[in-house]
Amino acid sequence: MEVIFAVGIIMLTATGVVSLLVSSAGSRKRSVDLKRASELSEKVMESLSQQEDGYPTNFWQLRSVGATADAGFPGYQYSVNFLYVTGVDYPNCNVGTTNCTEVVVDVGWTSGVGVTSTHRSTKFFSKK
Repeated sequence: MEVIFAVGIIMLTATGVVSLLVSSAGSRKRSVDLKRASELSEKVMESLSQQEDGYPTNFWQLRSVGATADAGFPGYQYSVNFLYVTGVDYPNCNVGTTNCTEVVVDVGWTSGVGVTSTHRSTKFFSKK
């Protein structure tokens, strides 16, 4: 009887350890995926900031970008959208003018188990 009880405890412990290892591996993979998505988002935002500084006329046409791949980030796609900002809380952001925008960059990827995930980042721009 004691042997059966001991074997049961060992099996229960082993099952718990295996479950913890599998869960940890999944969390690590999600962290790596999110880090890569964040890096791509940062790269896209930096590119938009440079465009706004160097070619403001082109930037302020506010052309959205559909799902686009980047060779340095295989398996990831990004899109860029612009939200018009107006209101009294933002100086120079008047209704009827395109002086302010919030850029939204969405980065999407599909995990190894077929789950699609998205990372979103935003940045406010105002004409200088």
